[in-house]
Amino acid sequence: MKRHMFLFFIIALILLMQLSTLAIAFETESVSVNEAKRVENRISYSTHNAKKRPFSNFDVSDKGMIALVSDSGTVNPVVYVYDRGGKFQYKYTVDTDGVIYAEWEGEDLWIYIVRGDHAVLVDNKGTVLKVESILNTPNNTSHWSEVWKKKKSVGDETYIAKTGLGVLGLVVNEYGQIVVGDTGGKTEVLYDVSSALWKKALLTIPLIALLVFVVVSVIILVVKNATRYQNKLRFGSPYREGYKKNFYDRILDALEKKEEPPNDEEGF
Repeated sequence: MKRHMFLFFIIALILLMQLSTLAIAFETESVSVNEAKRVENRISYSTHNAKKRPFSNFDVSDKGMIALVSDSGTVNPVVYVYDRGGKFQYKYTVDTDGVIYAEWEGEDLWIYIVRGDHAVLVDNKGTVLKVESILNTPNNTSHWSEVWKKKKSVGDETYIAKTGLGVLGLVVNEYGQIVVGDTGGKTEVLYDVSSALWKKALLTIPLIALLVFVVVSVIILVVKNATRYQNKLRFGSPYREGYKKNFYDRILDALEKKEEPPNDEEGF
């Protein structure tokens, strides 16, 4: 019996050392000392007060501290930390060209580096407390959906990420506002850089309009080309009698003319 208890204790100890289930619900395992050092060297801390920026992901601590992830998916994404009043506290920059996310655990902050599946725990003084490897498990897949949410609840307050652009928010992939509301229906904007998103939206709209125009034009040309073929079979011409050509007809005429082989003239 004692032998079985001792064996059970050893197995449990090994599992505890190799696999840790974080309070944030991610299942992780330890990494080697060298790997942990490499990841740690990719993270830099600063208290330099940076200009407020749009963000792609956020989280709120039990004390109302707000962590915002900006430039995720680009070179050197940043996690900015603000207090409940919107005052900048510090930031962490990650040396990666991939996507990152952030999540609070008490007063410390987890930074998730998707490329490499690393979870890095940092404090508010610039110290890396832990580097773990995120496992590929059903539980972790479920928790990712929690990390991605644009609505976070703390006590009786709900924090929501918004673009601040109304309908135009559909053309941007970042947020510009953090709005907090309580159970009484009172709301307050804690963070607002929606003006910066306006510029992105105004640049994006013409590109989307151009893409829509190209797609619609291709569809129209395909349909018209099929109609021209049927008209040639029935009437011997791409057009019925009395038909008025439009922009797309002239394009097809030019393409058809370009494809016609040149007439070979007989030599003398």
